[in-house]
Amino acid sequence: MSHYLHLVPLAWACRVAGHEVRVAGRPPVELIVGSGLPAVPVGGAYDFVNGLGAVHQNIERELGHAPGPEDLKTLPPDTVRRLRDMRLEPHVSAAADMAPDLVAFAEFWRPDLVVAVPPVLAAPLAAHAAGAPLVRHLWGPDISRHAGFPGLGSPPGHWPESLRRLYERYGVEPKADHAVRNIDP
Repeated sequence: MSHYLHLVPLAWACRVAGHEVRVAGRPPVELIVGSGLPAVPVGGAYDFVNGLGAVHQNIERELGHAPGPEDLKTLPPDTVRRLRDMRLEPHVSAAADMAPDLVAFAEFWRPDLVVAVPPVLAAPLAAHAAGAPLVRHLWGPDISRHAGFPGLGSPPGHWPESLRRLYERYGVEPKADHAVRNIDP
């Protein structure tokens, strides 16, 4: 939930303007509830923090050091792609964990708009299920786009195969960018 608090002013502005607002998030959702907004718990079986930590340890073990920008220049392209896919796998696993609940809620509630932060790879699935546009809310400079993060301009052919399969499972065509707009802080 570390990327949640910057969304609160927008969510409250929408709510005060008379719009219904729901915030979907992986448990625990106390931070959402504590901000005064209605929470919709989605997923929760996958431990993202431990998954991300394990991936970082595996990459460091393989390289013999923490990865840095210089590695992009010195490692073979196939190795860079494999390491990028490894780094993205916790995000894909979190999306797969969230997807059943998130898509079911989006189909039931049918929001007019889905707002999400860049790392939430399940957001396009929810927008598709609701028939609503997706808006990406940034928390700072759009650095994820330069890192080749899926859905931020990276061609679907560069995405991990597991993410392409997840999108196909929900009938969503993988696209370089699913968002119709960015909201900058």
